Amino acid sequence: MKGVRALQPENASLDAFDWNNLAPGSVIVDVGGGVGAASLPIARKYPELHIVLQDLPPVIEDAKKVWSEELPNALTSGHATLEVHDFFTPQPHKGADVFILKQILHDWADPSCVKILTQLREAASPNTTLVLMESLMPFSCHDPGADLGREVPGAVPKEAPAPLLANYGAVNDMGHNADMTMFLILNAQERTVLEMDSLLRRTGWNMTVVHRREGGDSTFLQSIEAVPVQDFLTD
Repeated sequence: MKGVRALQPENASLDAFDWNNLAPGSVIVDVGGGVGAASLPIARKYPELHIVLQDLPPVIEDAKKVWSEELPNALTSGHATLEVHDFFTPQPHKGADVFILKQILHDWADPSCVKILTQLREAASPNTTLVLMESLMPFSCHDPGADLGREVPGAVPKEAPAPLLANYGAVNDMGHNADMTMFLILNAQERTVLEMDSLLRRTGWNMTVVHRREGGDSTFLQSIEAVPVQDFLTD
């Protein structure tokens, strides 16, 4: 977890969504959340929200140690629950207010991502929000997702002026390095916003906004909000 904290932007999960808009007692499910790199800062700042951290058994055992050391009151008060769950199986928390997927989809090829997102869609209520925290790969030329940008705020990143490459070149090399790593090791990938939009549409989600960090590397760990498409039929 310390390694993840060192890599990710400060307050990454706090900036990924407007948590102030949630009512006390709202349920936030951190799906495949490891030991809580995303959800622990949220639990610390918003103790009125209920956090459910999900991962596989060995990871949850490690998470218990981390939370007991860093935020024991969240566990003893019941404001946080650490739960064993495989995200390829049906999601037990029906109608959660927020599902978080932080750096999950980049570990998997499209067919597996479809399974993960479909399980969450089937558990979602009309008021559920899906928050994706992933790198969003920019194009070196003018972004062909400009049309999507007119519909979805933040979908198109700020582009560099000519004669610079539109993606600012080497400034965004971290995302490209991660993309090659995911491909070579896991047969997976970092994705463009259009590729993320395609995955969401295929699984019954509608992208509503992209939150982009200002300055520096504008690729790494951006956040996407999506809501359920109503009357969506899964196969």
